[in-house]
Parts: sequence; C-alpha cells; structure tokens
Amino acid sequence: GQDLGGLTLTPGVYCFASSAQLTGDLTLDALGNSQSVFVFQIGSALTTASNSSVAVINGGQDCNVSWQIGTSATLGTATAFVGNILALSSITMNTTASLSGRALARNGAVTLDNNAVTVPVRVADGRPSQFDDRPVADNHGHGKRHPYVHARPVADSHGHGKRHPYVHARPVA
Repeated sequence: GQDLGGLTLTPGVYCFASSAQLTGDLTLDALGNSQSVFVFQIGSALTTASNSSVAVINGGQDCNVSWQIGTSATLGTATAFVGNILALSSITMNTTASLSGRALARNGAVTLDNNAVTVPVRVADGRPSQFDDRPVADNHGHGKRHPYVHARPVADSHGHGKRHPYVHARPVA
C-alpha cells in the first residue's frame, strides 16, 4: 500500500486501490481556502504508526477532511489524526491517539483506549461539520433526526437513487 508519511497534499480526492499507511507526518495544504476539501478513499485498511500526525495548514478546516475506508482503520499510539473516518468494518484508536473529527464504523466497533476525540466546527458559522443533525426525510416525507450522519440518495449512471456505501442513516424515533 501507499505510505502517506512525509507528503504535503493539496485539496482533492485521493484514491488507493488497496491499503494505505501513515508513518510520520502528513500535511494537508488548503492553499488559503477555508472551503478546501480533502477526500481519501482507501480500498482496504488504513494503519498509522505510533506518533504519526495529520495536519491541515494554510486556512483549511479539519471538518473538510474525510477518510472512506474499505475495511478497518487503526490509529497507532499517540497519533494525532484529522478528519471524519468512515470505515466499513471497524476503527481502533490505540492508547492516547487523538482525533479531530469523527470515527464512524458501519459494521463493527469503534474501539477507544484513553483517547481524545473532538468534533471540529466550521469556521464560517460555528456549526458542527458536515455530519450534523439536519432533518432527514423518511419514506413518507416526514422529517426525522439522526444524531451524526445523514444519507442522501446518489444517482447511479441510470438515474436511480442509491445510498452512499459507507454512510447509512437510520431514522431516530
């Protein structure tokens, strides 16, 4: 897999067919634009070494970083990580790893061990980042609230609505 350590990346979508590792520091340079978005799509696992870090610089916002993981994510001991992690299987944060973002696992557990997790706010309006509690319409058009995520239908090449493969919202009673 790809090692992201030592890289400086600009806004965009980064796709890795298999796994990705982070050994050392990854810098995300927003180029002076607070609306810059960084999306990482990783086919299988993401693993960080101990004491690794992700930092957003030059006006970027932690809430605009997303990690879509095909299986599991593991943050090594004392890693300082940024972004919303959306894993299909599970997420493990080893001892004292920190996250400025959210850890969401669809089919498995999010395992914490003496970790600090903070939810970043958007600089423009001070509201929680892209995963908030906006109303989600149920099948009858009634608004429901979901505490963290919402799913919008995404049209496939034939115009049929499909749900995002990693984020699945269930209405909350």
